[in-house]
Amino acid sequence: MKKKETSSIFLTVIIPFYNEQEVLENFHSRLIPVLSSIQKPIEILYVMMGAKIALTKLLCN
Repeated sequence: MKKKETSSIFLTVIIPFYNEQEVLENFHSRLIPVLSSIQKPIEILYVMMGAKIALTKLLCN
């Protein structure tokens, strides 16, 4: 039986949010340099918890 290949992701950051459009862009821009300093593959998952449509548009940009 073949061994299942594991993902190369070292860290997954899960960020739940609810209508936080005002701070999300700033938060993301501050988070990226911190995570980049780890120098390993990282993924960020933003989980919308009933967010407004304007926030959905912001994330798509």
